[in-house]
Amino acid sequence: MSLFSCKDCCSGDGGNRGSHGSGDGSGGKGGSGGSGEWGGSGGSHGSRGSHDSHGSHGSHGSDGGGGGGGERVVVVVVVVVVVVVVVVVVVIVVVVLALVIVVVLVVVVVVVVIVVIVVIVVVVVEVVVVVVVVVVVVVVVVVVVVVLVVVVVVVILVIVVVLVLVIVVVLVVVVVVVVIIVAVIVVLY
Repeated sequence: MSLFSCKDCCSGDGGNRGSHGSGDGSGGKGGSGGSGEWGGSGGSHGSRGSHDSHGSHGSHGSDGGGGGGGERVVVVVVVVVVVVVVVVVVVIVVVVLALVIVVVLVVVVVVVVIVVIVVIVVVVVEVVVVVVVVVVVVVVVVVVVVVLVVVVVVVILVIVVVLVLVIVVVLVVVVVVVVIIVAVIVVLY
């Protein structure tokens, strides 16, 4: 028997045959209706047997009608299956989207961290280079200034010494000349 055939869903099995009639010739009671498949209601009772002559049995009651209403169960089953499929598909889509979002966020974080590290390294290197250059320039300037100061001081000292020597020599010469002149005058007069 097929699971979703029209016969199975929309009609039930026939009812039992009716009982034999009584000895007075009245027809037997009809059989009860068969129950419907997939929750259908039972069929109606069979008709009574025909009235016969006295002493003979009445005929069997007719078969009960098939049960109806199975199509509603099929509709419910189809709706439940569709809802389950839709829920499963939605869950799969949400999980996939969540995984994609997580992967994208991880990639973005990694890229940002790498960029920040590179920028920090470049800035530190540039700062170190600038600091080294500044230190070198400052040292050179200080050395040059010290050398210039020393040179200036030495030159000034040399000039002062030379001037003092010149003055002393001039004074000595003057004194000698004066002494000679005085001596000559004293000798001559």
